[in-house]
Amino acid sequence: MKKILKLSTLLLSLTLGIEASALSTFSKVEPSSVINMVEKERTLIQEMNQELLYTLKGINPKENLISLKNREIVFEKVLKGLINGDRDLALLECDNKETLAKLNAVMKEWVSFKDDIAKFDIESIAKNNISLLKKVNDVIKDYADTSKDKDVMKRAEFFEQELSSLSFSSMMKNSISQLEEVSKMDMFKL
Repeated sequence: MKKILKLSTLLLSLTLGIEASALSTFSKVEPSSVINMVEKERTLIQEMNQELLYTLKGINPKENLISLKNREIVFEKVLKGLINGDRDLALLECDNKETLAKLNAVMKEWVSFKDDIAKFDIESIAKNNISLLKKVNDVIKDYADTSKDKDVMKRAEFFEQELSSLSFSSMMKNSISQLEEVSKMDMFKL
């Protein structure tokens, strides 16, 4: 009986020790990791747009739809993790009120954007894409400012300048004309 009690106590101690170790690791999230995840969100938006255009043009539609759906899942998981925390992503719940407000604004815009993608509503996507990218970029600037990472701040400012010089409708027109040219090439004919 004493051996069982000692063994149980030892197992409980080991389990608690492992759990405490995991929690302490979880609480030491590197700011650069969080910033990289937010920057990836910005990239995912652009990739989803591209895959949607390819799908609409009939270029590998099945593969592009699968990839688009996977990117939607990743985008949403990371966004929810940035807001509420996510153990799998090693993200803590956002405790900065200003950043949280910006993340919630991204979430609101994302829900609308995701719905537009599901409906293949190019006009709505064209209207809302730049706004979503700017909101994500604002979050990046918040994290960069908090971490005092000047390189990330420079990248965010550069991206913001690029966004302000573009309109999504002109980006879509350019992408569609490029896709039309690509689809005319023999190697892409089915």
